[in-house]
Formats: sequence, C-alpha cells, structure tokens
Amino acid sequence: GIKVYQNKTLGMCFFGVLCFLLICDKLIDTEMFTYSIFLVTLIMLALYGMLLFFFRESPKNRQLVLYATLAIVMVEVGVNTYITSVPTVNRTNYLKSYDDYYSLMDRLEETDDSFFRVEKFKRVTKNDGMLLSYPSASLFSSTSNAHVKDFYEKYGMQNSKVYYNFEGDTPLTAALLNVKYMISKDALADNSLYHLIDMEGDLYLYENNYTLPFGFFVNTETDEKSGIEVLELEKLFGNVDALEEVIKEETEEEIAEEALTPLTLQNRLAAALSSTEMPLFESISAERTEDNSVIITVDKDGYIYAYNDTTKIKVVTASGSNEEETLEFKKLNNKYIMDLGYHHAGDIITLETEDEGTFQISAYVMNETILAECLDTLSEQSMTLDSYDSTHVKGHITVAGEGELVLSVPYEPGWTLKVDGKETEVNIFEDCFISVPLSDGEHTIELSYYPSGLNAGIIISVISLAAFLGTIWFTKRKTATPKTK
Repeated sequence: GIKVYQNKTLGMCFFGVLCFLLICDKLIDTEMFTYSIFLVTLIMLALYGMLLFFFRESPKNRQLVLYATLAIVMVEVGVNTYITSVPTVNRTNYLKSYDDYYSLMDRLEETDDSFFRVEKFKRVTKNDGMLLSYPSASLFSSTSNAHVKDFYEKYGMQNSKVYYNFEGDTPLTAALLNVKYMISKDALADNSLYHLIDMEGDLYLYENNYTLPFGFFVNTETDEKSGIEVLELEKLFGNVDALEEVIKEETEEEIAEEALTPLTLQNRLAAALSSTEMPLFESISAERTEDNSVIITVDKDGYIYAYNDTTKIKVVTASGSNEEETLEFKKLNNKYIMDLGYHHAGDIITLETEDEGTFQISAYVMNETILAECLDTLSEQSMTLDSYDSTHVKGHITVAGEGELVLSVPYEPGWTLKVDGKETEVNIFEDCFISVPLSDGEHTIELSYYPSGLNAGIIISVISLAAFLGTIWFTKRKTATPKTK
C-alpha cells in the first residue's frame, strides 16, 4: 500500500501532477479549463498530498486521516454532482412522456419502412435516441465517429470532442443526414418546412418537407460546369489532385474572396451538388451596436439564420420587433448556427448577451426556392432499398451518366461495399458519408458491416480466458499435490 512509498516518491508524484496542471492551464482552451477549475484542482491536490503525508508520518492518527479523506471526497463528488447534474434535469422530466415516444415510434415504423432518422426540436440529453429507441442524429460518446464530428463542425452544428448534436441544423444539413421526422412538445405554427402527421399525449410528430433519399446520385460529368463548380465537386469526393493546376488557381482565388462561415460553405455545397446559380443563404445586414448588441435587418421574407464566429460568448437571446417571443441559445461557445425562425421583410431582430465577449455575427435569409431545386435535383436518381438492418443494406439504382452514389451512412472502418456483386473500394463524401462511383446503367448495391478489430479481440479474449483457466487449474493441482520429503 501507500506505506511502502517514501516521502520523496510521493513528493515527486505531487510535483508531476502539478506540472501537468500547469501545462493544461497553458494549452487547454480557457472555456474548457477556466482559472477557477485550475485553482480548485490545485487546492484539492494540495489537500490530498497533505493527507498522504500525515497518513505516513502519524500512524496513531491514521483513522482520523482516513475519515478526513472520506469527507473531502464526499464534498468533492457532491459539489461536482450539484454543478454538472442537478441543474441539468430532474428524474421526472427525464422520463416524462416515455411511453408516448414509444407509441409514436411504433406507429411510425408501421407506416414507413424506409431508412430515416428522427430528431427533436428540444433535447433533454445528447442520447435521447438511445433512451427512447429512435434513430437519432445526435450522440454523446467518447468513442464517437470523428468523421461525423468534423462534418457537424464544418457546417455549423453543435459538437465537441465527445459528442455531436443536431442543434444548429439547416434544411440542407437535415436532408443530408436523412432526418425525415421531428418531434416537438409544442405545436408548431404553420410553416413550409414541416407538416404534422401524428400526436401522442403532449408530443407532436412532424414530417420534414425537404428530405433526401437514403442514397442519392451526384452527376460528376463536368462539361456544363464552371471551374468553381468543378473544383468544389472534386473537393466533396477528395479528388482535387485530379484537377489541372490552372483551374485550381483561377477558382481558388475567386473562392477566397468569400467570407467563410458554415452557411457560406453550405452555399458552396448546394451549388456543387446541383449547379444552382443563386446562393441558398443570402447575406443580410447584421450591425453591432455600442452596447454590444447586434441588430439584424430582414430585407425579404424567409427563414433567418445567424452565426457567431467566436467562442467567447456562451448565451444569446434573440427578440423580434414585437418582442412577443424571445429565443435563447445556450452553449454558443461550441459555435453552431442559430435558427431565428421565419420573418417578414422589414422585421428587426436584436441579439443580446451578458457575456464579456464581442459579437462576430453574420446573418442570412434562406432562399427556399433554391433549397427545393437543389434537393429535387439530388432526388431525381435515387437508390431503392430492398432490405436493411443494423449491419446490412441492399438496394438497386438506375443512373444516367457517370457520377457518385452517396449514402447517408457515415464511414467507419469495417464497412464492405459491393456493386453488382463485386467488392468495391469505398469513397468518402465530404470526409463523412460512404459513396461509390457508378457508371451509366442499372446497379445493385450491397453494404455490410463487420467491426474492425473484432477478430483480433476475439482471439485475445479466448487466449486470456484460456490463460486464466489454466492458471486456476495449475494452482489447484499444485495445492492438491502432497509434499514429499
């Protein structure tokens, strides 16, 4: 135990942990590792160091030291729970409408046997889908797919090192993620994005009016595309090296003039996929005032989105001209798109915060006509699902021309793809989704998943079990064998 270690050894351990804390203070984002966290951790480290010292040097008071250690641990765990868990949700709200969710999902699966995902307008946790048994586009896991996390970050959806969250979606990203249905605890006002299809208790199930099929075909023939469209299309499938340097230089110079935000990146994405001439999200006025508010002036009817390109601001409130409804956006230090809802030309939206950071707001109005054109183009040639489960997908598609079939399945080592019965190398669309090049004609598609490293894991487990049983057998045999003189 601890009694065999010298004070010098314990002091070196203490000094090593202290150095680690100092490194964290310098390298980790201050939003994640604040000065107060550093200070409290340092105090706890000093307390535990002192308790270890007294435990060694004062044998008569060891029981008292143990009681003191237990008390400090209980205080530490209690404060941690109070700060991180108690304010989040109580058990009653956590399980509220539990049966209603299952009833909605049961009826939905009876009427729709296609591949789709479901999301909520307001989530209790990042893992509501696991709790309530619906296929979600949000996940909290230390081993989450980095491809998905990077996709969410690029296009303005909430994410961190341990989760990705649907918050910050737009109709385009929702369609790419195959989020076909949304659940709400409040009835939505009439709008063009969703329509009500079912109700259960205090839950409302809405169907998304703008969706994409499980597999959609992107025509990559470049004869009628501009240099910028060619470059962006090639970037989507990771084929930039195949372009001529002249095209890259000309188009990259022109692209560099545009301010890069998740919404302008979505403009590029929509243009590359469907050759739309108008931007999907059009920039509108967003002016910062002297009191660090932002005034957004709406110049045309439509859905308004805003993006704050800084991690210094965590909470923002948005109010309209009539101030009847105020929206609150939390954890904006994770940098996600704010959905400000539908507004009419002439409306004024005010963004305010009590945080010390300075706004870096860009605001946009969505062109719904361009959205419809883009998704209609991508849906013209779609894959028909014949069967699917958690590890297998089978389907067929007929395409005209050459291009890429994009599936709404994130790439993960272990997927095997077959086209017309022959195993084919998997491409990755936007460094996230599985895709495969197809030629003109009819094709069958098979997708199967076998976890990478599973065989090695099984072998190691079998060897470990055999070694464990062998050790038990050898020990018992040695004990049972009588000693001879």
